[in-house]
Amino acid sequence: MRLGDINGDGRMEIVVAQPTDQTTLGDYGPQFAVCVTAYDLKGNQLWQYGTPGPTHTASSDIPIQVYDMDGDGKSEVFVNMSTTEMTVLDGTTGTVVRKISLPQAGSNDSIAFANLRGKAWPQDIIVKTRYSQEWAIVGIDDTTTPTTKAGTLLWNHKMLSKDSGMSDLGTGHYPLVYDWDADGKDEVMCGYDFLESDGTRQWTLNTTSHPALTMHADSIATGDMDANPANGYEIVVNGNVAAAFDWKTGTQLWQDTHTTEAQQLGMGDYRTDLAGLEVVLLDRLRTAAEGYKSNNVLVDQHDNLLWKENRPTNSGWLTVTENLNNWDGKGTDLIFSYRRDGKSDGSGGTGAYLYDGYGKTVASFPYSGSSAQSFAQHADLCGDDKEEVIQYDETTVWIYANGGCDLDAPPAHPTLPQQFHLYNWSIYTGWINPDVKFYTKQ
Repeated sequence: MRLGDINGDGRMEIVVAQPTDQTTLGDYGPQFAVCVTAYDLKGNQLWQYGTPGPTHTASSDIPIQVYDMDGDGKSEVFVNMSTTEMTVLDGTTGTVVRKISLPQAGSNDSIAFANLRGKAWPQDIIVKTRYSQEWAIVGIDDTTTPTTKAGTLLWNHKMLSKDSGMSDLGTGHYPLVYDWDADGKDEVMCGYDFLESDGTRQWTLNTTSHPALTMHADSIATGDMDANPANGYEIVVNGNVAAAFDWKTGTQLWQDTHTTEAQQLGMGDYRTDLAGLEVVLLDRLRTAAEGYKSNNVLVDQHDNLLWKENRPTNSGWLTVTENLNNWDGKGTDLIFSYRRDGKSDGSGGTGAYLYDGYGKTVASFPYSGSSAQSFAQHADLCGDDKEEVIQYDETTVWIYANGGCDLDAPPAHPTLPQQFHLYNWSIYTGWINPDVKFYTKQ
């Protein structure tokens, strides 16, 4: 599921993609979609592109995003429906706007929007193979430079080999893009490689200085963790362990000692009595010896332990944990976890909960489904600036609001901003705190 205002009516709509059969791709084959369907928030189908097929599960992100790249106030749908081509759909009608050739067969693993050329808003796209390399391409024809068409290659980044003394950790699941140096162009955190906007590697890790970081990056977050604006935002990366870095030099600030496999990540001001931002790490305990469970672990800016869950054995290890802002209308950061209450074989995981910085449950979201493929999203669906929570599985959507939410009322705002965690959505969480928001249509 992806969320965005696809028809310019001032409300979010729901866009879902059906994946191809995972068994034909292998466990680590890049995904692609066979069908895309759009709905309004009441469940009315607006359009469908492609042909639905049998239900399939997927082991990673489906490469689809919703984003207003052309700046008309109506988001387009960008989706990889093959291993060689990206399809861009008109959000209002579901018809094809353009197709963009991918740089290489297999570079269809994910779609991330970035502003690499200093445009008014992001108009470039980062695509990648599952782990080995990524490319930056132009996302829409550039009217100021007629020769720069959609799909024009900006740069290609290949991961270094351990033979060169560098960590062969791969691209990770999803890049994090942000303008860390405030020059008007985004840099890219690709796995454990920090890239300039032109694709030049600014820093990376080596096997001597970072021997414990042996797995690819699962999730990445950035924010002013140390509450010192002078040195910019810090970066936290989760792989087999979590570690924090100075964005400019790659100097490691700490390596977490409280988790076994730090899979998911959220960064927020969960404890307003403490300086800086805190980091919640999802510790995935996926073996019988470990107990088949997933524990949230909250640490402060220095990796000092604030609290740690100890969930029941066999309670499921497929939890996703991330930051959720403004459920309460006060702008509060809260910890959102879903796919909880599961089973040791990974077939469960249907609960969703909000926690505060002391580990107290703020809200829970009852869910009558039983699918292993349950997921969740959160966004301001009602136009009151508070975020609502959506749980969904293959057949049904459940929407939860904190207080009233009248979907028949006129939209509160004629135009919605683009929001980073929605247009660059990934199940491999992290993102930016505070979330980046901007208007493409003025």
